[in-house]
Amino acid sequence: MAEVRFRLLDRRGRGWRAGVSHQSPLTALCAAMAVDFLALFPTVAKTWRHPDWEEPFLWIVTVVASALTVMTVALPWEAQIAAHPVYLLVMNSIVLAPIYRPKVQISVVSLFHHS
Repeated sequence: MAEVRFRLLDRRGRGWRAGVSHQSPLTALCAAMAVDFLALFPTVAKTWRHPDWEEPFLWIVTVVASALTVMTVALPWEAQIAAHPVYLLVMNSIVLAPIYRPKVQISVVSLFHHS
């Protein structure tokens, strides 16, 4: 079983627990995904400001790989098994979207602009 434990000490040296301390693999998985989710914000902000800095092919491959992984999860879905593949599919798609944002805006504008 997975265990996530944070231990802090007070001034007298006595230990007390803060945060997550469970025997549940789902809790450990959610804690790991929550920390990983925090890294999404600077990545999306950078990709939004400078979409040309990212390599679209690599993100497309990760989205396709994530989608294939989601399709391999057996039915009926269990949260412990499906959570991480679905999370990866959503997060990789969120990063991929801003890469194509300027190109899509240009093509939409060109549809309505008649010369």
